[in-house]
Amino acid sequence: MKTYFNSNIINKVSFSAVLFIVAAALLFPSASYSGGSFILDDIKPILNQAPVIQEYLFTSFELEKSGDANRIGNNVNPRLGGTRLGPYCVNAKPKGAKGKNTFKVCINTEYQFRDQAGKPCKLEQAYSVKEKFSSVEIKPIKE
Repeated sequence: MKTYFNSNIINKVSFSAVLFIVAAALLFPSASYSGGSFILDDIKPILNQAPVIQEYLFTSFELEKSGDANRIGNNVNPRLGGTRLGPYCVNAKPKGAKGKNTFKVCINTEYQFRDQAGKPCKLEQAYSVKEKFSSVEIKPIKE
């Protein structure tokens, strides 16, 4: 049995398939985490775990009131969808400095996902998440 095909049709189909895959990836990202904003007051419980560092940050820098963090996607876990997770990054400048913010301050955390019984589990099965302060990064903002 012979098989006949038109290479132009194959090329058009291949191009359409690639175009569809690229469009789907852009419209429906599969990442577990995406970006989300947060208010500085929201992470006070995390900063309270490291009072010396918290005091240093608030006495040394003028921190913006909001910043960026990771966000759990609804497609990965609808129960925790929208939950913010570290690192929590805000722009800042030294106290009393004039002009634009010159630093990015990132509060890094470690987190553990927990099931209904409170036992560690994977993100997809989680009903809650516990976050623990890990470290702080202070980086100059590059222009």
